[in-house]
Amino acid sequence: YRNDYGQYPHGSMKEIVACLRGNNVRKIVYLLDMWVTDGALIDCWGSALVVTIYTNSDKEYVLIRSNGPNKQDDGGIKDDIVYSNDY
Repeated sequence: YRNDYGQYPHGSMKEIVACLRGNNVRKIVYLLDMWVTDGALIDCWGSALVVTIYTNSDKEYVLIRSNGPNKQDDGGIKDDIVYSNDY
């Protein structure tokens, strides 16, 4: 999405998911149905992912968190999976 539009999608999680599902100007689908449940992004354990889009020094970054197989928020440790493009 960012490569096509120059920014990440913004809004609530449902708005971001809808945008990635094709509700965008070019009607491009970036996200398959298998990763969406009730308007939320889900991980392979069936739990909602936490997606945060933020700006730091005029650059946009994405932070994606999964609670991992135990489905518990362990603060980014134990089996939690965290991805950020802020590096």
